[in-house]
Parts: sequence; structure tokens; C-alpha cells
Amino acid sequence: MADGDLLAGIQKMLLASNLGAASVVQESLANYMKENDLDAHMVELKNHYHEQHDAMMTAIQKYVPDAVTVTHPTGGFYYWVTLPQGVDTTAILANIAAPQAHVTYIPSANFYPQHDVHNSLRLSYSGVTPAQIDAGMCRLGQVLETAIKRAQPVPEA
Repeated sequence: MADGDLLAGIQKMLLASNLGAASVVQESLANYMKENDLDAHMVELKNHYHEQHDAMMTAIQKYVPDAVTVTHPTGGFYYWVTLPQGVDTTAILANIAAPQAHVTYIPSANFYPQHDVHNSLRLSYSGVTPAQIDAGMCRLGQVLETAIKRAQPVPEA
């Protein structure tokens, strides 16, 4: 964000430095578009990501503990997973999920730097195969189950 003279200066710098895409890049893209069917490629990508999305949804339903809430996205490449209060997904990632279960995710603390939100995580399905999704979610489900049990106080008899 800028205003006044600073904004005007930034706009001049952008005009001077960004005169457009290099002609070699433009020519390469033009040739690619002549030789390839972009619409068919988009259908192929859509089907590919839909398969991964469905594999993640199936694996979540199969392996994730009942105490966990999961959003089912209508777009994008991510699922948002919320665990019970008291479960720290940053600590789980660093101490168990990555080094022992060999699965990774983005802890919610990365998305809420000004707030105390530590019990959620973001899962991506875009860069892995359905088989990898199933295997990884099986391991992550076990990690989450253990973490939830540890975070909940044992009822007194």
C-alpha cells in the first residue's frame, strides 16, 4: 500500500521494468497453443485433480478420528482439519508426523500469526497420487488419534 509520491514512483518503476513478456516467451506460448488443445488439457487436469480430491475425501473418512472436523472444499487443493482444543498441530508435525510417520501438512499457527489457533491443519492433495494419499492418511490418522487421546484428560474413577 502506498500513496502520493511513493505510489507514483512505484508505478513509474513498474512501467520501466515490466514492458511485457519477452518475445521468445510469447512466441513459445503461441507455438504451443497452435500445436496443443488447451481445452482438452484442462479437462485432463480437472479429471486428475478430481480423482485426487476424491481419494483424499475417502481416506479422511476411513482414517481420521471422529473427534476431528474436516471441511470438504468445493474448490482449491486443500482440506482444513480441526482437532479438539488442546491439540497442538505444530508440535505434532515437528515431533511425530514428519519425523516418524513421514507425513507433512501446514499447521494452523502458520495461518493465524496474531491468534492462538494451534489445533488445526491444512492438507494438500495436489502433488501426490491416490495411493500415496491413502497410505499417508492412514499414518496421519493414527498420529492424530494418539495426539487426541494424549490431549484429553483421563476421567477420574
